[in-house]
Amino acid sequence: MILTEQVINEVLERLDEKVDTKVDLTDDKHLAKLEYIMLFEMNFPFSETHEMLDRLTEKRKPGDVWKTQTGWAGLKPGEERAQYGMSDKETAQKYVSGEEEEKNKSLTGDGEKKEEKPKKKTMTAKDKKREVRVVKDLDEINKETDPIKRHEKMKELAQKRREEIYNMEDLPPGNEGSTLGEMGGGMALEDLSNDPNISEDDWIDGEIKKMEGGKLLKKMGEKKARAWLKIAYQTGKNELKQIQDNKNYKGKKPQKSPFPTGHIMDYHGQRMVKNELEKRLEDAKQSDDEKAIQHYKKQLDYLSERGETDTGVLYETKDGLIGFKHTSNKASLTDPHSNKTIGSKAKSMSKSADRQKERGLFSDEQIENSRTAVQEATRKADKLVRITDRQSSTDMNKIGKDKESRESLRNNASGFLGNLPGSAATKGSNYADKVRKKTGSDYGEIRKELISMGIDPNTATDNEIFRGMQRVLRNGGPVAEKSHSLLSNSKEGEVVSIGKGKFAKLVMIDGKLEPRSCDESGAPAYANNSGKLVYKLAELIKTMRTKLTQAKPKGWKSNWPMEKPYKDKDLKEFGKQYTPALSKDQMKWILESEEADGLENTNEVRKRGMDASHEALVSGIQNSDKELDGYDEDTNGNVVDENGDNGPGTQQYVDSFMEDMHWNLYIDGDHDGVGDMSIGGQNVTPPDFRKCLADLSKFPGDPNDKKALKAHLRKKTRINAKKSTSSETSAISGKSKDAHISFDTMVPDTRRGKEEGAMRPISVGEEAFRSKGVGNNSVVGGLGLDMQNCLEGKMSDRNK
Repeated sequence: MILTEQVINEVLERLDEKVDTKVDLTDDKHLAKLEYIMLFEMNFPFSETHEMLDRLTEKRKPGDVWKTQTGWAGLKPGEERAQYGMSDKETAQKYVSGEEEEKNKSLTGDGEKKEEKPKKKTMTAKDKKREVRVVKDLDEINKETDPIKRHEKMKELAQKRREEIYNMEDLPPGNEGSTLGEMGGGMALEDLSNDPNISEDDWIDGEIKKMEGGKLLKKMGEKKARAWLKIAYQTGKNELKQIQDNKNYKGKKPQKSPFPTGHIMDYHGQRMVKNELEKRLEDAKQSDDEKAIQHYKKQLDYLSERGETDTGVLYETKDGLIGFKHTSNKASLTDPHSNKTIGSKAKSMSKSADRQKERGLFSDEQIENSRTAVQEATRKADKLVRITDRQSSTDMNKIGKDKESRESLRNNASGFLGNLPGSAATKGSNYADKVRKKTGSDYGEIRKELISMGIDPNTATDNEIFRGMQRVLRNGGPVAEKSHSLLSNSKEGEVVSIGKGKFAKLVMIDGKLEPRSCDESGAPAYANNSGKLVYKLAELIKTMRTKLTQAKPKGWKSNWPMEKPYKDKDLKEFGKQYTPALSKDQMKWILESEEADGLENTNEVRKRGMDASHEALVSGIQNSDKELDGYDEDTNGNVVDENGDNGPGTQQYVDSFMEDMHWNLYIDGDHDGVGDMSIGGQNVTPPDFRKCLADLSKFPGDPNDKKALKAHLRKKTRINAKKSTSSETSAISGKSKDAHISFDTMVPDTRRGKEEGAMRPISVGEEAFRSKGVGNNSVVGGLGLDMQNCLEGKMSDRNK
């Protein structure tokens, strides 16, 4: 059978219509439906159906008996399907339609209600296109029976994928910089393996030349591209060093072509690597090589946990096997290591409660009470975040109560769009141009709004862009056309679910009802970047007003601080504190207008709201521990028992943090010899994390006693979300580092602004709430200050 793109697409489209979730070719029920489609709807012969199932799925192999609902897949030609009770179309149809399970549809075997079926997630056109591409490439690769030729073919197709990325075709998750850094690390690894003497400058020059004419270089600019390629070179250099010198990887030295090969683990690279390891496992099984079988099983198990993320290296081991080293890539020690929604964070803590039951150190009642407290605190935090998400809309709509006031605000403030603070608080960037950008714009929602207003977003004026933003924040973002039909029978203002946790309603705009995004309460919902322009404007106002209370600017000749009524010449001079300089009229509006008064604290209120949400979660957990006998606050505000050990709620939180940050895996050694982390091009290994956690927590035992170390960390790691700043308008998020995961040991606090002799607890981790737009929140976890310093020391020692 020829697997043409048309055949694959038709099969996948039919399957998509039959399943209630996104198509999953590793799901037995989906395979059963797929089998039915091919055998009875498309009338494929059994042998050809078996062959196509083989090629469409990576998990099962020829000869395996797949436990699908029909029970046919994997049977050898000629075997009787009747032995499975599936001898005709009608019987199979019962399984495909779910008729056989109807009696158990609503109740479990214990008489309890089953969870509702998740709403259908269709396989998008992009997913289908990717699946077709992967299947075709795997088919081409696997035609090669010789392992070396197969690997060379895979390397050839990987190079083609790299060229696509240089032209910004179907980019992996992440931004352009991280993509270049991650992909470049693999390329540098290969090049340095072939020529260890190639210098960093020569390698970077060569890659810049390859990128010339491509869209990626054009978008990034050469300066930024060189900075990421520098990280890529160091990453490749240290990756090669790790597989050759780190005994856990057992790498052969030197490697023989085509090894080693670097792979970006996107939808394509991940499947190519998985296929190669599975082929090696098949060979090991055929030769009955138990050592090789266990090796490849470990590699594949590890790979299945990672999914489409980060990078990897396939290399030769000293004992003749092919090893896979997975690398989690970070640009710096301050990068996030965990990013979850509030809902998924709650699930993580619930799983932590399950592990707590298995350990049996607390009663089931205590654990369940803590679980309930966590759930209630999470709901409260989520509600606060949703309110905070709307701050830009709230403040803008207060100022623009009517058409005249909106027009006044627009005329006064739109001129700032070309000079809003970018990477520095006092250095402007042209955000209006970012909206006008024809390709790769991050402001698609505002662009769509402009189009609906009859304005070309590519040539829109700053005033028109500001108006488009006002309309989005007042009414909600435009709704995708495919969801319009869901609102066809609704009334004005009626909230309708449009799937994936999103809502919409009909809003009267210029005498016409339009579908607009909203949250479940009906409040306007919009993308993060639509509100970002308001937050940037608020930041500018806050910065310049705050400067009035600080030290006299260098070279200032008039009286200081400036006093009202401000002189025109002073306003003009003061505007030079910003780059490009703000005009006299702009400074007058910033310092004196009621409109600016209404926006001054918009960004700070939003950030404080995120901090308040985090504090609500942490406080709820600590209060639940305080209600237990034997637990009370210590002098530092931690809720502990007489031994200074955390209560069950706090331990659930700590354990979930350790799990989300992968620290449990690092301690257990599950990553040893299969994966590590690259930070700024330098490798950090799992043992580095184990040693730092043991040292910083003052663990009294042997760091290699993994069970004892994890128990110690759960008991002695403290959680906190309180701010120590005296200013009520200051936020924790991003700068103060006070919302931390810490240990009791105190160390000198040398941060800027702290008094001489100030002390702080050892900071091992950071956790903060962030928003990516209304209803799209996240809990971000990272390394604490002292954990960063410890790991930096380990990296420096290793990479001398």
